[in-house]
Amino acid sequence: NSTSTTYTFTPSGGQCGTIATMTIAVNPSITPSFNPIPDICAGASLSPLPTTSNNGITGTWTPALNNTATTTYTFLPNGAQCATQASATIEVNSNPSTSLIFDGASLLAGAGFSAYAWMVNGLTIPDATTNEISVGEVGLYTVTLIDANGCTASASFDVQVVGLADLGLTDAIAIYPNPSNGSTTLSIQLLEEQQVDLLILDLQGKIQFEQNYAFKSGKNEVLLDLSALADGVYFLQLENANFKHTKRLVKMGN
Repeated sequence: NSTSTTYTFTPSGGQCGTIATMTIAVNPSITPSFNPIPDICAGASLSPLPTTSNNGITGTWTPALNNTATTTYTFLPNGAQCATQASATIEVNSNPSTSLIFDGASLLAGAGFSAYAWMVNGLTIPDATTNEISVGEVGLYTVTLIDANGCTASASFDVQVVGLADLGLTDAIAIYPNPSNGSTTLSIQLLEEQQVDLLILDLQGKIQFEQNYAFKSGKNEVLLDLSALADGVYFLQLENANFKHTKRLVKMGN
């Protein structure tokens, strides 16, 4: 069944019959060909796959299109065509994510992306093309970033105050030692008693430690155990309904 062949019929003895022949033509099987399908970002629209191949084979695809996960699709030729099945894989790249960290003077987005664009109150900030910008006015700041696959992510932060004025803080906010080899102390002096959330975030904005503290009016000190953190740069963030303040924190090995 793979090549055209002529077959000979030989009658059994004792019959008045002659030899006969029959040729069965085996047409070559055509493999349907299609143009490559570009990668997409998760959730992007997908156009229907072509039902006629570049070399004229008609058929249908299975399974249904999925724009959320990488999928291999099978092309099934319609009947009465000398054609084989074909397949095509559409790569679906995950969308990146980011968050914004505000230290009272600057906003910081996740590092390592291909491009950054910043806006404040819906207006583009000229020449703001890195993961960090200085904040000079209150308003809603938004960053849109692009990763190596061309997929995008956005994050927003509503800056209500600039600098440390009117935050209920004095200048006495310190972390020591910094860099730390695994143990450090936060010193904070407040003008009034407050509940404060303390977070430690990595450079991508992922929370590595979170704890709520009831700080008294005056000087407060908290011993922080960083031994579980990998060596690197982190952000220690203090926040409640009244203020948000961030300091850089460096963890180094012994």
